[in-house]
Amino acid sequence: MFMSTQDVFDTLTAYDYSSVEKRYTYLRIPVVFGYDFWKTDKISMGLRAGPVLSLLLSTKQLSEAYDPGQNRILRINDISPGQLDLNWQIMAGLGISVRLSRNLLLDLEPEASYYFNSAFERPANRQKPWSAGFRTALMIEL
Repeated sequence: MFMSTQDVFDTLTAYDYSSVEKRYTYLRIPVVFGYDFWKTDKISMGLRAGPVLSLLLSTKQLSEAYDPGQNRILRINDISPGQLDLNWQIMAGLGISVRLSRNLLLDLEPEASYYFNSAFERPANRQKPWSAGFRTALMIEL
């Protein structure tokens, strides 16, 4: 008697949903213009605005590659869009500067940014995204 093993697949299709986690690193280059409309010896307040260029530096996959094991893959649906290498924004904020010493200032600025285009190649929704944030800077006057 001669015997051998043979892999047999069931005709029932089973669905397996897995996700891929990635980390994107961007370099943001802001060009900020400002005007101080209120100024004292210790505190100044003004408006800041300007364009921001975002460049994609690196993409790193955090999750492991999918291993189907003995299962046969019939179809893969890749519904996630790719990231763009270049992205433009416009930002505006209210800047508050506090003089700590003769040459040292602390700048605090709540800001809002509006994206001219999405960071994705094929965005799921067509609305232009926006974001809110907070910037701080330590400035040295020479």
